[in-house]
Amino acid sequence: MEKKCEYCGYPFMVNEKNKRSRDKKFCCQKCSSTNNGLNNKGRKFSDEINKTKGLQGELNPFFGKSHSLELKEQIKKTKFLTNLINVKKCNLTNYEKEVLDGIMISDGCLTSVTTISARLSLGFKYSETLDNIVESLPSIEFGKTYVSSNGKSFHNKSRMYGDLLIENKRWYKNGVKIIPDDFRLTNISCYWWFIGDGYNSNNNVYLCTDSFNKKEILKIVAEFIKLGFKCNITSGNRIRFFKKDSLEFLKWVTPQTGINKQYEYKWEIK
Repeated sequence: MEKKCEYCGYPFMVNEKNKRSRDKKFCCQKCSSTNNGLNNKGRKFSDEINKTKGLQGELNPFFGKSHSLELKEQIKKTKFLTNLINVKKCNLTNYEKEVLDGIMISDGCLTSVTTISARLSLGFKYSETLDNIVESLPSIEFGKTYVSSNGKSFHNKSRMYGDLLIENKRWYKNGVKIIPDDFRLTNISCYWWFIGDGYNSNNNVYLCTDSFNKKEILKIVAEFIKLGFKCNITSGNRIRFFKKDSLEFLKWVTPQTGINKQYEYKWEIK
């Protein structure tokens, strides 16, 4: 679409489908500024604005002074509390918290880029897995799924939430990922753990815990034994279920809706 500049009369093109482009009146910034200058010719600032301008620099009574450390801390604290009140919360249900724990003990990542909130970052081999997670965490708003630079995995990130920062502090100590003492060990969390970081080999189910310390893993093993599953820790620091218990474990974690097609091979035990 062609329009004429209201200052110089020179024709220029605009995008008819874009409102901002469609409403343009001038062909360039120079014409726009010159036209505004002509329109403002003879106009003056109000007495109130002039008075404020007159207090700039050395005329300002606070010139050369600075706030005390106590006042700076108070301003900082007030700003922090204001942000804390206004930060968005996702208010996860108990079911969603179990899903989150299963994702976090495997491949999930909670990153904190502010002092009051954090986000959940995901990366999986199949895009369907991300779709299932988004569906299982309706309280969390996610962005669009994108493909890694090498084209071999799919990724997604949630928006920032205040209560995800609490989860971040559960899962990380001095920047290192840990298994929190209050880990929610349920069939729901273990399903997502197995999906993200589990496999079966020679009819034994394994859960990867390579990056966690022995004390944390032993505690999880003890919880599994309380639930009736016999398992131990391998030399590679992974949890291994005995053959009979592997089958029982897979029955226990199988969702009522069934197993997603891309992960059916994980349930193939003879």
